[in-house]
Amino acid sequence: MKLIVGLLLASLLYANDFYYEYGQKVEVSQSINKRSKDNSVEYYQKQDGNLVGIKKDEILTQCNVGVDCAKVLAKYDFASISKLSTTIFLVKLTPTQDVFNFSQILYNDSDIAFAHPNFVKERKGR
Repeated sequence: MKLIVGLLLASLLYANDFYYEYGQKVEVSQSINKRSKDNSVEYYQKQDGNLVGIKKDEILTQCNVGVDCAKVLAKYDFASISKLSTTIFLVKLTPTQDVFNFSQILYNDSDIAFAHPNFVKERKGR
């Protein structure tokens, strides 16, 4: 019994983070080999082996048609909410909020169409 409890606790402790992309769960594990110079971007490895950069304090979200997204997002205690377009909002998290946890909370809100971490694409030099 102790072994089962130990394995369960270990699996929770080392569980991968995840977000939803096009309705599919995407698991990622933090890359220890790469970080941005200013520490604002963390890199994660997806199950397919690709690395993805994530702004650790930003979430992109869109509400369902006909929903006042600013009102929906206001019920959460975020550092700030910015309107990027007529339908897309950028949510800035407080230092104590986890980007994956709050992406999942927003994704599961019935008024929200999508919510995922703000991905960073690297520019490649010639």
